[in-house]
Amino acid sequence: MFDALCICQERRHLYSIICFQALAEEQIERFRQHLYCPECHGRAYYRKASRDGRSACFGSRYHTEGCSLAQSSPGQELEQRDAAEVAQMLTEEVIPFSFNPGKQGERSRATTVGAAREGLRPARAGTPRPLTLAKALHSLMRGSDLADSDTLIELDQGYRFKASNLFVNFADARAAESAKEARPKMFWGTLSHADGDLDWLNPAECTDVGIPIRRHRRTILTRYGIEDREALAGAGIMLFGKCYWNQARTRKIIEPWNAERIHLSLADA
Repeated sequence: MFDALCICQERRHLYSIICFQALAEEQIERFRQHLYCPECHGRAYYRKASRDGRSACFGSRYHTEGCSLAQSSPGQELEQRDAAEVAQMLTEEVIPFSFNPGKQGERSRATTVGAAREGLRPARAGTPRPLTLAKALHSLMRGSDLADSDTLIELDQGYRFKASNLFVNFADARAAESAKEARPKMFWGTLSHADGDLDWLNPAECTDVGIPIRRHRRTILTRYGIEDREALAGAGIMLFGKCYWNQARTRKIIEPWNAERIHLSLADA
């Protein structure tokens, strides 16, 4: 997109990409979490010029159907296919979940304790094709009913979560008083930007949430071939983790369980 609408503290301003990138750095960092498509008002992002030669641009992962500013891309086509597949899955009573699509037969014990705390019961054998982080994220970004469904999602050693209790958009995240009290969820949304040191990811959907990735940074950057923090602008993300307040209760922290339970869908633009 050549233009983006900025709505910040009831102030509305239409910026061209040329004018926006000419703003002071502190203004860019402030406004980039308040951008929208000027036609369909889907949430948008700003990406600075990158080291690999890509120009600065606006984009959106949330264009509504029929928006003239939406451009078809291989990534969007994949999202649509995954959304259609998940819609079919939701006809099942129970959907198994695989955190490692390459090794779907393996099961991790990482969430068994958290699931047991919620009184979840083991699943029976004979389950359908697994849902993955990528498919769940793509379907939610395409407006699927997954996060509102009563379908049971089977995690790890046969423990089940109701989908409507498991999948949480960043804007709807509720923080526990401490990490110890927080219950694991599948948090999802898009990224506005990362901090300069790539220690924190900042969601586009809200300004009061931060995702610490310092412990997992090397794994994530290597897995997705990320060399510049601007590559994360507009990326879709789903992670399994916990949400709790920081010590000052000024910011919600969504802490990933581990690097294997984070999925990024980098923007095409």
